[in-house]
Amino acid sequence: MISRRTFLKTSLMSCLGLLALSGSGCELASSLNNPRVNDQNLANLDNIDHNDYNGWARLSCGPDTWYWRRENAFYFTQAHSKDNFSAWPLSNKVTYTDVAIIGTGPAGLVCANRLLDLGVDNIILLDSCNRPGGSTKSFDSCQGRSYSGYLTQNVPWAASRLSIPDGNDENLLNFLQDQKIIEKFDAAGRAQYASEALAFYPQERLLNAGRWFFGNYDSTDLPQQNAKDERLFAENFDNFLEHMEHKRGRDGKLYFTAPQSLVSVEAKALEQLTLKEYLQQKHLLAENVEQFINRIVCSESGLTISQISAWAGIYQLCRDKIRLTKPQRLFLTWEKGCARLLEPLYKNLQPLIRTSTHIASWQEDSQKVELLCLNLKEQRRERLIAKEIVFASSAINLAKLLNLQLKDRLIFWNAIAFQTKLEPLNYNQKFLNAPPAFISRLNNHPSIIYADSRCQRKSSLPHQHTVLLRRSPEKLEANRLADCFAQISTETTPFIDNFTEQSHEFWTANFGPFQAALPGKSQSKLSLSENAKRLNHLHLALTDLCACPNFAQSFDNGWQAAEKVGLALRHLP
Repeated sequence: MISRRTFLKTSLMSCLGLLALSGSGCELASSLNNPRVNDQNLANLDNIDHNDYNGWARLSCGPDTWYWRRENAFYFTQAHSKDNFSAWPLSNKVTYTDVAIIGTGPAGLVCANRLLDLGVDNIILLDSCNRPGGSTKSFDSCQGRSYSGYLTQNVPWAASRLSIPDGNDENLLNFLQDQKIIEKFDAAGRAQYASEALAFYPQERLLNAGRWFFGNYDSTDLPQQNAKDERLFAENFDNFLEHMEHKRGRDGKLYFTAPQSLVSVEAKALEQLTLKEYLQQKHLLAENVEQFINRIVCSESGLTISQISAWAGIYQLCRDKIRLTKPQRLFLTWEKGCARLLEPLYKNLQPLIRTSTHIASWQEDSQKVELLCLNLKEQRRERLIAKEIVFASSAINLAKLLNLQLKDRLIFWNAIAFQTKLEPLNYNQKFLNAPPAFISRLNNHPSIIYADSRCQRKSSLPHQHTVLLRRSPEKLEANRLADCFAQISTETTPFIDNFTEQSHEFWTANFGPFQAALPGKSQSKLSLSENAKRLNHLHLALTDLCACPNFAQSFDNGWQAAEKVGLALRHLP
């Protein structure tokens, strides 16, 4: 008999595999079997320029998709194992630094600035991208593009916005005051913000070129309705959601609840429509709120209102008690998100930043870490020796580093989670794929400090898994499905002991049929179109497992990492 744990684990791995592949449809699936990727004679990689390879990967897999990143990891891993960059000259100069910071997003820049304040000025920042900024660049990168298929470039999934910080976040409040975003504090100690910096959620507003724009993006297409019409629409929309929250079918079951077994059979009709189609039928899709609804539903599923089913979208709106007429949280935001906040952080660091730099390998001892870096601009190898190293980057950068060191191409690609607030990694609780010796080395080595912007509030899953869950369900060819699952399941082994009985019922009701697609069972008949629709609901069982990226968390992580580095350096020779 298969245990519940084994069943859940296998089901989740299967769903993760399909979701990861479905972000760009069959093009991604076909890229698994493309001979240029997986059946390539590794000796020929010596003759492939990385820019050409990267361009091909973008075209075949879609820019910034999961598989595009995986193919880049593949390229550098195989290149290193075959010593493909041996033809690149090795610089005779060895750079010595006290601190090497991997990543130039908010956490990395804050960490570097804080270290300078502490008197640590021998710092180098490395970034594989061609410009600094990290995921704060996502706000301008994503405009005009589909949400689906972009990981770090996804607006809701980046440090591109900042909630109004509470009064306890003294460091961040002081920073905002220095930047004139906080104009003053009132007698009660409450911050008074510059009006042009505030955005009201959900009725967000942006000030650009002297004009106010309403909605989540700076768009001249948004109609300027008069206040009376806008208020009337908002009231109608809220009344509709209030009704749907309590709507029951003739069988007495609710339309919108979880797990799926408790949902009324009549609600299945809403699976045949997209959320956009359904709201249009109900005359509840005014243009000036469409992008707001898009952001709400996309923030968890990665699907736009034109992609997500009406059932899944309305469930999320009802569950989160979304109301257009009620005041919501305040945010700080600008035309290009929190990129504005990076300007003062970046200003003093320009000479210290090296962009377009990948890490090919590393060696470590109790006193230092030696990195072999690939300078893609000048096509040469460079050695860098640091007393302390701070990882303030997305998982792919560290994954490439670890893959190279351990001579294993993919096993850690999705098994690495950055721990916020400098919590130690725990093998027994976090990683089933990672060898104990590897985790022990990370836990105990004094030169490895984590400062990533993505926080794990309630999650027992690595962050990268929650990213993988944000995919657009597409139909996949049945004869490719088993092969796809076979490859993906070797890369993702999430930890699921904390799943509840309700979650177990959810998985059984919704994803049991995917068992038939596992290797050795591919002869079973699958209704892929029906099963793909159920993937719209996958995020519903993982609501509490989603990360909550925020500029404030990045700032806090970078600050704490700097404090820890400063303390460590005082005890090093």
